[in-house]
Amino acid sequence: MLSVPLLVLAAAAGVPRGAATTPTVGLALEKTTQEATAVVQEQVRATLATLSKTLNFQTRQLYVSPPLSHQHQPTQGLVGVVVAAERCGGYDGLAGVDIPVLSLMLDVCDDQTPEPTAIPLYTLTARVSSSAESRREDCLPMVLRLWVERVLSGVEDSGKRSSSGSDPLPPPPVRSNTTFLPLLLRQRLAHAFPINYLEEMRKCLKESPSAGLVLGGGSSYREMLRTRTKALLQGHVVSIVLKHRTPYVFLQLEGRTVLGSDGILIQLLRSLAHIYNFTYTMKLPDDGQWGSILADGSWNGMVGEVYRNEVEMALGPTSITEEREKAIDFTVPFDFEPWDIMIPASQENIDLAAFMIPFSGEVWVGLLTSWVVVGVLLYFLARATAALPNTTDSSLSMVKVLLDTFGSLISQCAWQPKTAAMRVLAGWWWLFCVIAITSYSSKLIASITVRLTAPAVTSLLQMVEEESIIWTYQANSAMEELFKYSEPNSLFGKVAQLHRRREGLLVYSFNEGVDAVRDKEYAYIEDASLLEYAIADDLAVHGSCRMSLVRDHFFSTRFGMILQRGSPYREAFSMEILYFIQTGLMDAWKKEFWPAASRCVGAATKRPVRALNFLDIAGTLLLLQAGLTISALIFLLEFACVRRLPKCCY
Repeated sequence: MLSVPLLVLAAAAGVPRGAATTPTVGLALEKTTQEATAVVQEQVRATLATLSKTLNFQTRQLYVSPPLSHQHQPTQGLVGVVVAAERCGGYDGLAGVDIPVLSLMLDVCDDQTPEPTAIPLYTLTARVSSSAESRREDCLPMVLRLWVERVLSGVEDSGKRSSSGSDPLPPPPVRSNTTFLPLLLRQRLAHAFPINYLEEMRKCLKESPSAGLVLGGGSSYREMLRTRTKALLQGHVVSIVLKHRTPYVFLQLEGRTVLGSDGILIQLLRSLAHIYNFTYTMKLPDDGQWGSILADGSWNGMVGEVYRNEVEMALGPTSITEEREKAIDFTVPFDFEPWDIMIPASQENIDLAAFMIPFSGEVWVGLLTSWVVVGVLLYFLARATAALPNTTDSSLSMVKVLLDTFGSLISQCAWQPKTAAMRVLAGWWWLFCVIAITSYSSKLIASITVRLTAPAVTSLLQMVEEESIIWTYQANSAMEELFKYSEPNSLFGKVAQLHRRREGLLVYSFNEGVDAVRDKEYAYIEDASLLEYAIADDLAVHGSCRMSLVRDHFFSTRFGMILQRGSPYREAFSMEILYFIQTGLMDAWKKEFWPAASRCVGAATKRPVRALNFLDIAGTLLLLQAGLTISALIFLLEFACVRRLPKCCY
């Protein structure tokens, strides 16, 4: 932490907003082929770009080959230079310039240098701990801001030394009409209380990087990170690109102008703006896309606008993918959401054989066989006992016994057996018929009044293997990226094979995907919450379930906020997101904006008990019509028989 005199001096070092010309800070980057060095150089560049908007100065980027020298890159017009050199002592070539120089050495070298403006980053981070890489990303912006503020206020020592090497030359004047201390007094304070940037970096690196991320633990790191980020964002206007995506982002639009906004992420953004005291502007993506890499290596959509530094942040439930992380930075995930499949709702088809549903085919065959066997046995028992007194029935015939036995199955039998053997057999047959009739009646009522409709598919695996329904998903999305680059023989790879064979099936917006389900009876793969919203809205408009969900959560995606590569806000925003999740704020926002449960959501839709309609008994009516037709034919045959052979027929 800074001492009290240094804090007073920092307060005196105001930003020269009233300067006649905007001051320029140079950034000298030593050309390198080392990836680690390039990453740090990009972080320095992004941090200075952010500070330039807040502190009102310009930056001039200088790419130089070793050894660094002001003779190769003129420093006229600069108020200071930040050097990111890969070699130890790479800043020596700029030691003779008459402007302040802050040297960031990026290789392992002796960190015992007495120079307070020479910071050997790698050596410092390596000697503090193995996790210091992330801490360097937090501490370096803090030191850069402190140095830039002093340079712009004209109180920072220049890099030029006297022959003795001890006394610095007076700093170059920087005009300012907003500071409340005279320039000469501020210079004397600066010389009396110089800032050792190397020591400030050491102090920052020794802070615990995880204390502020654990509730109930120490808050020193969290407070330091908040202070540093608030200094960067204080009064800053953050440019944001975003898309309407319920329930995370609700937008009120007039053309392409955002009039109002709400949702889970808007609540998150407002909380961040309140904590770090910044404002923001919102715009829609120029091409309306989320962002995917094109054939020429460029990016479209919101990811592309952030990648090209056209905006500072992209807000929306953007999936974190490997390809995107190579181009931009994500915060920690603020939510995990599964993918699901929306399909047309199952329709109730007219079933003319509904009266056959209660029993399976085997049961029907068993009933008919039992009827014939019992009828034949009763007939032979009657014939065998014909010699007994009072048992002869002259009207008894095989047909009559079979009809009487069948009448028991439909509760229409009035025949009384004559002998004890026939009565026992008939009694057990009647008991069997009562059980069969009761079972049939109850099952028939249940199957007609309460129906379960089977969906077209019940899982992604079934849909891909059977191809009984065409499926689609959004182009230029993380979903397309996953399916497209998966192994061809894997489940996800097979999802993309259909679209390789048949081009033109992909959709380019969510509404287009919903229309494909309703109008073309496609299956549409999308985030579950978005599909639930679509089904609920459709139910509210039409009053019936025209779409349903398969409820096969085959993949969960991570959502993060998009920031520029090397953004100095990433660590602070990630810390706040973790804090919001742990304290339950994210859950509270989700409960507020998440869609309510719908009766249409589910793999199989259960219909409530209802009154029977004409279609429910259509098969029974057809059965009656068939009986009437058969009886009419028999009547015609009998009539013809009586007229031609009356004695044979009766």
